[in-house]
Amino acid sequence: MKTTVTSRAQTVVPAVIRKRYGIKGGDMLEWIDDGEIIKVIPVPRDVLSELRGCAKGEKLLDTLTNERQKDRKRESRRR
Repeated sequence: MKTTVTSRAQTVVPAVIRKRYGIKGGDMLEWIDDGEIIKVIPVPRDVLSELRGCAKGEKLLDTLTNERQKDRKRESRRR
């Protein structure tokens, strides 16, 4: 898909992209320039609700508990 940049440096997000990602008027887009390519990322209106449940099934409490046990063992060896 191609769009044109106007003389005021504006462009249009193609309808197919807007529908796929639910982009509406007033939404924010983040522009990321890594030196080779430019990425445009839609920023959710409510970031916290978008993150809710993203780590489901990762067993983060078990991982945290294991890491704390390792830290305690390391600390006890230093003493």
